Amino acid sequence: MPFHSSMTDTTATALRRLDATRLDAPFRGLLALDAAVALGDGIAITRSEVPVTRFFDLETGEALGEVAGTTAPEDALRLALWDALSDGPVAFHRRRELAPLVHFPDAMEEVVVLRDGLVVARGQTEKDPLYVLMLHT
Repeated sequence: MPFHSSMTDTTATALRRLDATRLDAPFRGLLALDAAVALGDGIAITRSEVPVTRFFDLETGEALGEVAGTTAPEDALRLALWDALSDGPVAFHRRRELAPLVHFPDAMEEVVVLRDGLVVARGQTEKDPLYVLMLHT
């Protein structure tokens, strides 16, 4: 099984242990994709080259849902607030939640969520190069 170089040894080892015959097709497919993966308390979160972040039940391989846009799977697993970037509005989510807490209408090039809901983001145009937002949770 090929694994992306950004995967940790622990993640790669855990994925090798999965019984691929029990997994739904989307989860089996991630083993061959160039994907980023995070594993946590009964959940696997993946991001592939397409701008979609997917959530799977780690025990059964069942797809729990997906979020349009890209995020670091590790962020969705551990951060209290995380973002999903796409060509459209940026979506902000609570830890491990598929439904967004809020959308910000502008597309962003990069977003950093700091503590207590403070967000610093770089816009996609020179006109709007920097945003500072406060998310109230």
